[in-house]
Amino acid sequence: MSTTARIMLIICAGLVLASLAAGLRAQEPARLVVKVTAEQAILREKPDIGSAMLQQVPGGTLLEADRKEGEWYLVRYTLEDGAVIAGWIHESLVSLVSGTASRTTPPPPAKRPVERKTIPAGEAATAPPSVVLAVSSGGNYVAGGDLNVGLKGIADYYGAVLGVSPTPKPGSLHLTYILGAEVSFAIVPRLWLGLGVDFFRGEHTNLLEYETSEVPDVLETTGRVRAIPVKLSLTYYPASSLYLKAGAGWYPLKAGYTYRFERGEDWVEWVGEATANGLGAELALGGEWELYPSVFLFAEGNVRFAKISGFEGQNITRNSEDLTYTEDGTLWIFNVRASPDKAYPALFIRSGRPAEAGVQDAQPAAINLSGAVLRLGVRIRF
Repeated sequence: MSTTARIMLIICAGLVLASLAAGLRAQEPARLVVKVTAEQAILREKPDIGSAMLQQVPGGTLLEADRKEGEWYLVRYTLEDGAVIAGWIHESLVSLVSGTASRTTPPPPAKRPVERKTIPAGEAATAPPSVVLAVSSGGNYVAGGDLNVGLKGIADYYGAVLGVSPTPKPGSLHLTYILGAEVSFAIVPRLWLGLGVDFFRGEHTNLLEYETSEVPDVLETTGRVRAIPVKLSLTYYPASSLYLKAGAGWYPLKAGYTYRFERGEDWVEWVGEATANGLGAELALGGEWELYPSVFLFAEGNVRFAKISGFEGQNITRNSEDLTYTEDGTLWIFNVRASPDKAYPALFIRSGRPAEAGVQDAQPAAINLSGAVLRLGVRIRF
């Protein structure tokens, strides 16, 4: 074979090989790439909303996807140290940039084992610090302090004067509802700073009868509290769904009472409202569970310590003879003698320290808000 023929044969073989390679490349599927459209997207260990979080990915990040299963993409993300982790991301958080989402493509062989770190719900990982809005409601227990002492004392005083115990036995103000809202900021991984406000209000009424005649004497007593504490707190996540919280707050408080004694058509009534403010503290233990990307359900138990004094307000006295007397002053707790050997506590607003005959041990009243709170709410991470 001549040299020219050999050269022509080599050229033809090269063209055939190049054509085959181009055909093989044309059969390869286009690389699947997605872009994070949410401000932050969560990379999960499994294609499940309840699966552990592996990483938070900033918006705008391009991710190479290996395949799609249902509503989830299996993607690869490169960390700052160069390590590559694989995880699942929901289709609502990304948009398809190139390629066709194949639901049947077999998974590629693992390049190398990579340690996967589960990030607690309170940790922002490599993403910028998050902001969380929480709203909640629940039940609130308060000790009550001198407000409850006064309610019972008035009932016992009339019982001693009339010589008969009231029925039913007087109760106390303890349970109220509570509403809350809080904004929190991640300051370091696992630790959040929060600013919140609560609102709670409660009222308890006793309707008591003294069987002194055919028409019993009636005493109605009511105690009221309303507080709007503003709180600053620190929340620490030792685990992904468990957190501890400690905080302090400023407690503006309004307290009130109503006493009404009726004997036939005659009656006398005292109505008082007083306000004060003071400091309090809270400790809490809670758990949270993800309902949807960036939306969490949480349950929390709080222990509160707050005792408020220094109340100033107004008392209005009325009776069946159309007489009305108004008195501005301080809320006092003092003992009133019903007999030489028996005295009972009473809670009233008076313009000066009570010192009339039969009155002793007068002190400014204190309302004890210490107690416990059970909350249920929702947190939204932005």
